[in-house]
Amino acid sequence: MEAEETLKKTKLFVHAISLIALAAGTLFYAVPAVQAALDTFTIGTVIGQGGWYSTETDTVGVTASESYIGFQSWHFATGYPNALSGNALYTPILSKTAGSPGCLSSDPTDCGVSTADYGADGDRIVISLAVKAAAPGDTSRISVHEAYPDRTDRAGSNVWFETTDTSEIRVFAACATPAGDFWQHETIGTYPASDWVHVEVDTVYPLTDPNDYTTWGTSTFKVNGVVVYTCTPWSAWWRFKTSHTNHYAVGAGLHFADRTPGAPPAHQGFYIDDVSVRIIETSTNATIASYNTSFEPNTNNPFPTASEYYPQATDFSIGAFATAPVTEMEVIFDEDMFTMGDPTHPDDVTNPNNWLLFETGSNMVFDTVECSTGVQPDDVQISIDSVSYLGGSPPFTATLSVNGGTPLGVGEYRLLACGTTTLVNTVGTPLNDGSDTPFTFLVGAGAGGPAGPAGGTAAGAAAAASALPATGFAPGLALDLPAQPAAKAYASTDLTLSIPRLGLTSQILGVPRVGGEWDVSWLGSSVGYLNGTTFPTLPGNTVLTAHVWGADNRPGPFHGLDGLSHGDQFSINAWGRTYTYEVR
Repeated sequence: MEAEETLKKTKLFVHAISLIALAAGTLFYAVPAVQAALDTFTIGTVIGQGGWYSTETDTVGVTASESYIGFQSWHFATGYPNALSGNALYTPILSKTAGSPGCLSSDPTDCGVSTADYGADGDRIVISLAVKAAAPGDTSRISVHEAYPDRTDRAGSNVWFETTDTSEIRVFAACATPAGDFWQHETIGTYPASDWVHVEVDTVYPLTDPNDYTTWGTSTFKVNGVVVYTCTPWSAWWRFKTSHTNHYAVGAGLHFADRTPGAPPAHQGFYIDDVSVRIIETSTNATIASYNTSFEPNTNNPFPTASEYYPQATDFSIGAFATAPVTEMEVIFDEDMFTMGDPTHPDDVTNPNNWLLFETGSNMVFDTVECSTGVQPDDVQISIDSVSYLGGSPPFTATLSVNGGTPLGVGEYRLLACGTTTLVNTVGTPLNDGSDTPFTFLVGAGAGGPAGPAGGTAAGAAAAASALPATGFAPGLALDLPAQPAAKAYASTDLTLSIPRLGLTSQILGVPRVGGEWDVSWLGSSVGYLNGTTFPTLPGNTVLTAHVWGADNRPGPFHGLDGLSHGDQFSINAWGRTYTYEVR
């Protein structure tokens, strides 16, 4: 179009919402003004706090005497001699369940179960917790199982802990066997009794085969960040082979029980911290329900917001569009994040495994959903070589060195700060309540390095060519627009954008990316969300765009956008809720 003007960009700051004014506009970045509150725990019985439950009054409780990260943990000290007595202690029950999607046979009764007994919402569950012996050598033993949704028994995956002598803690599991008793205890490993042991149990449930016990689930055990063992959990297979009633129950939380042999002794049990449960549907590679707690208080926190809100990754040095070669990037958090300076520690902010960087592949869309399920086919993973961290006082900044020092090639990229794996603050509270924060950005020809593993593909070049919509209208000239093609039709949403300083309230329309480009010619008086950036109100970089001057030779919605300044607020109204952002 003869009236097109090149978009001018002035970066003020970054996170969540980028406002792009077309023609003579300014690129603004703003941060969310509101975060979700979290549960907190006081010293004393864990029952009733944060949804933890048992039918029996106990004396086990939250304590400040030990912690894995932070100030408090749960001391599981007095117990429940029978895991089946109904007295076991349960975490909150999730709204979704985990288990097998069904029987491999066309007749589910071949697996000894009716169709109605299956019906799990997700087919993968990830359990993690940190454990330390309270009195090494006192023979304390506990089990941790998936829990029935009605909190009556154990299901699926499990892990056990035992203080075998004064120097060791034994980690083991109840695993299925093909014959005999159809289960047995198998040792996962032994670890120093004086140390905290961090255990993750990642279990996937396929279709079950009545003749193959290995299809009744596969649990992968990771201890202190290292995969050490795999086996099939005992529960469903044993119940099937022994004609146990209700044998294929789904899991929806955790069941803790004292399993110390013999009559309940006066044992000291274990300290337990940073408990989390995550249910995933592998067909979408997405978490569908999760729970986590670090048993932390409202007080005794050097950064008070950490006791009130989940930590957030608020700012990203590159923004939505790279303007210089990219070999490093910075992410700023609103709270101090946990680090021991140990890049192998599972929760350390300097652990490269707590970050994920990838580029779109040949299909030109991001297929990767979250850190916990990894980079998906077609996306191209970019190496994160090292992470340094500057904490103690704001700004809390992580600096990532990437791609072996070679500048990222032309293309579209996404960085995930991994709340799902988990990045946590100094008291063990996970990022975003256990969700990832995505930062999406494009590298154009001016900033892109030579072709290599991180760019140079046709898809990357097309993505970079579409870094900004190439449509704008000059004042003084009214234009008749051609008919809008069906392929470029905008999607209606339930979102509206309000910018009080501009007196603007406008509907947000979804602008599709067609052939690697966004065409915003027909936005008129509406605001457009560029499909492929983060959906408005979700964590990450969202790009909203509108005209400064319209094709009708009148001021557009973003006329005057360059007059916004630090501290000005705007909001998105969606589904009866208001999300407020602030220009930084």
